[in-house]
Amino acid sequence: MIELTLNGGPARTAAEPETPLVTVLRDELKLTGTKVGCDDGRCGSCMVLVNGRVARACQTPVGKVRGATVLTIEGLGSPERPHPLQQAFAETGAVQCGFCIPGMIMTAKAMLDANPRPSREQMVKALGANYCRCAGFSSIFQAVERAGALLRGEAVPPPPLPLGDCWEEMAKATGTARYGADLVREGMLHLKVVRSPHAHARLLGVDAAEALALPGVEAVLTAKDVPFNHHGR
Repeated sequence: MIELTLNGGPARTAAEPETPLVTVLRDELKLTGTKVGCDDGRCGSCMVLVNGRVARACQTPVGKVRGATVLTIEGLGSPERPHPLQQAFAETGAVQCGFCIPGMIMTAKAMLDANPRPSREQMVKALGANYCRCAGFSSIFQAVERAGALLRGEAVPPPPLPLGDCWEEMAKATGTARYGADLVREGMLHLKVVRSPHAHARLLGVDAAEALALPGVEAVLTAKDVPFNHHGR
């Protein structure tokens, strides 16, 4: 049994130590605010804080956080009581599709904890491991600057977006918004796409017998199961 402190309270899991932390957070503990983007440590969507330091939850085995203190976006704040970072991201228009925002905010939290008044160059460096393909980093930097001022107790100008009108942005900034991968239904099956490990290879056939024999596998679908599939012909 692996025990840790999660968002200020005790948590435990019987998962194998090599299980990715993000899998335990999302699938077992139902904390879906931490997102899975690339699933190989490149995009930053899964960032959490482990003992105050940024960690990629998709690349961190849960066994490595035994006894550690883990903070996710849900533990940072809520729509009713947002952290200044969550508030600033919502107010400045830094949240659009919002998928990358939980990881972005957690990285910004670690940066502001270490450096309450970062320069723009320091922001660029600190947030360089977090990818955003729709909001544009200008508004994200403005949000971090605004949050820093709020945390320092400084006066800030009125926000571009009144907080009362930002319910959708706030849901995304606090990790409470639900995307497709966050939804669970009774009896729901999960689909795993398996690709050839060889580039430019000619696939001669697929033998699904071994996969079909695995516990929990309901079906294996191949191109033969897609009618009128003329792709590549």
